[in-house]
Amino acid sequence: FDKTGTLTNGRPVISDVQMVGTDVDVGVGADTDNQSGGTAEHSEADILWRLGCLERNSEHPLAEAVVNYAKQHCPDRAWVDPTNFVATTGQG
Repeated sequence: FDKTGTLTNGRPVISDVQMVGTDVDVGVGADTDNQSGGTAEHSEADILWRLGCLERNSEHPLAEAVVNYAKQHCPDRAWVDPTNFVATTGQG
């Protein structure tokens, strides 16, 4: 039981995702379909895959939940590691 008296298993899990919009700033050259940068329309699966790739090296429990959810919903995607990833303990 947690401090509120709720029975928990101690591991965060994402149960649902509500997409607010699918226009994503992809940056210059970050998307092969949008070499000029700016925004591009992406599917929910594509956004989940990008989030999973970004969070996969993080040790944070919420990042693990994001990665697990993305893997469940994007099983056929090849996972890539982000460049310049730095994990700073105690900095959020």
